Amino acid sequence: MATDRFTHNFSDNFMFAKSKRLSGVAADTYNLIHIPRNAFVIDVWIEILSVFTLPATVCVGYSGNGGVAVTNGFITTDVAKATELGLKRAMKDSVTTFESKYFSGGSGVVTATVTGTAGAFQVFALYNIVH
Repeated sequence: MATDRFTHNFSDNFMFAKSKRLSGVAADTYNLIHIPRNAFVIDVWIEILSVFTLPATVCVGYSGNGGVAVTNGFITTDVAKATELGLKRAMKDSVTTFESKYFSGGSGVVTATVTGTAGAFQVFALYNIVH
């Protein structure tokens, strides 16, 4: 006979967040979207609204969650392609980069790290909270 180990941790409420539009910002790491504890980030996008001048770059990552910040945890500079206009989506393209993350250890923040002087961009995140 099988032992029941059913879960009662469900979520049917999805949150879709958009950061402020950042334009001409200096080189730094910017906290953009607050992610609450027990949130599962499903997907992240960056929209380049005006191109960056080389060698300026941008990547999207996270901090918090009771761990170490990963500046390119969602989108690397290769995927963001700051010299090309348009919407780019997070993907698994390196050892540290994933399109999703579970914030089980604490709340966190979606961040953008800029090198050089940026063009204009905004970041989107889709997540839900699992109780």
